[in-house]
Formats: sequence, structure tokens, C-alpha cells
Amino acid sequence: MRHGEPFTVRIGLRVAPELTSRDVTFFLGFARHESPYSAYVYEPRISLPPSDECAIDVRIDSILLGSGRWYVNMGVGEVGLYDRDVINYFTIDGAWYHMFASRLELRVTSATKVDTLGCFFIHPAGVTVSSVTAAIAAPKAHSA
Repeated sequence: MRHGEPFTVRIGLRVAPELTSRDVTFFLGFARHESPYSAYVYEPRISLPPSDECAIDVRIDSILLGSGRWYVNMGVGEVGLYDRDVINYFTIDGAWYHMFASRLELRVTSATKVDTLGCFFIHPAGVTVSSVTAAIAAPKAHSA
């Protein structure tokens, strides 16, 4: 996959009959081995359709991960899983219905070479340039 291109992940699920609530927490993550950094798509509550099998599609309009090798993680669990005071490691946490950890590899190739030197993520932003006089006259944005 090339940095900046659209990317869709489809996850097929078979829903166990014991799952009485059709609302779940969902996440899709991308991690580098031997690195503390990860990038996530997180939905605290999605509703599964009333069938034994379903598919979750995740469309990323522009993959902004730095180039290199990434590993795909996916999890489906109880709603409110990340709202608890204690969040156990997924292998010992019964709140996860299923966790798919680092079994697929995703290779991101560079589009501009700026992301080849250990870059984790290129943040989208609006960048403007103006003269000093115009910048002083412009109202300042405040941040909290």
C-alpha cells in the first residue's frame, strides 16, 4: 500500500449465540514491532446486525502511516471496555470477545520520501503563508 492512498479493511465475523447484546466496542490497530507506537481506528459502540455472520468495513480515505512494515490488530469486545478503571492485557481480559493481534503484515511504501526516516504518522493540517503585516492584523486563534 502506498502512503496517502485509500485503504479498506473488511473483517468477517461469526457471532456466537451467547452474545445477547448486539452492541460492541471495535478497534482496528496498526503497530510496529519493537516500537511503543500504534495507530487506531476506534468505535466505542457499533451495532451488529441480527444475523449469525456479518462484515465490518473500515474505509480509511488516506493511509497516513509512515512507510515501512506495520502489523494489523483487530478487536471486538464489550461496550465500555476502555471506560473501566482497570484495563487488563487482552490475553487475560474476558471483556474481549475476539482479538486478532499482529497476524497480518501491512507494508506502506513512501509517496514523498519524507516518511522514510522513522516517521510514524504524517498529520494532516492546513498550512498558510502570509506577510508579517497580514499575520499581525489577523485575529488569533485560541487553544485550550
